[in-house]
Amino acid sequence: MAVPSRLSPPNPIARLGSRSAPNMSTTMLNDPGRLLSVPEVAELLHMSEAWVRQHSNGSRRPIIPSIKLGKSVRFRRADIEAFLESMLRVGV
Repeated sequence: MAVPSRLSPPNPIARLGSRSAPNMSTTMLNDPGRLLSVPEVAELLHMSEAWVRQHSNGSRRPIIPSIKLGKSVRFRRADIEAFLESMLRVGV
């Protein structure tokens, strides 16, 4: 008996869309002026949402720069890119 195979690999952006915004696309994630949510940053960093929350609220180091809007936390893409640059290790 043959096992059915997937026709295409899963799309991580599609998974994000079901949790944070309908019909989210790669273009939306790359929009420099758009604020990113915790699930979107977690996907970009390949880390868990809990990890992103802990590092954005200051309970763990290194701290990810974030914007607090009521109960919500949002991130500027430029801040995430700067955070990644600051974590870069060369020739250790």
